[in-house]
Amino acid sequence: MKTVAATDLSKEDDWAVYSGGNQVTALMYNIRRERRSEFIAEGFRMDDLKRWRTLDQVKNYIIEGCNFWDEMYKDKIFFDKEKGESKLIPAGTPGKTPNVSNKEKSGKYLRPYQIIEKNNGLYNGYNWMKANYLDPICINHFRISASNVSDISTSPIYQNPYWPTEPNQSQLE
Repeated sequence: MKTVAATDLSKEDDWAVYSGGNQVTALMYNIRRERRSEFIAEGFRMDDLKRWRTLDQVKNYIIEGCNFWDEMYKDKIFFDKEKGESKLIPAGTPGKTPNVSNKEKSGKYLRPYQIIEKNNGLYNGYNWMKANYLDPICINHFRISASNVSDISTSPIYQNPYWPTEPNQSQLE
């Protein structure tokens, strides 16, 4: 109980602090932290994050890579000796296809999903959608179980929350 009493949830940088957007108790968080430690590298972490509904916290989460802009970009492999110029084309360079994120926007870390913006749903970060807590039920299952095959509303099966019943549609929320 000393560990629980000493736990300050405001200092914990872990999605497991939350459940459905609300902070859990220090006791619950310590149980979750112990579970994470016990099952490390066994592939249960994502299952737990979904089960605990902690992923609601993932809003505009930017993936950052290595510390590129302090020193790494100066490496000779990024310089074209024949042309006498850098091989790096930062995002936002007019008239050229970029191959690295913009230093001014990304700070010192390379941001692999902020290189090309067009048709890139991750450019502004990951966002967890509530529908992803459950998988959608295949439309064919509705058809198979429907009393009228051409009308899936006659099926006794219902779609999981936030998923449409029309084929080839993305999650609603």
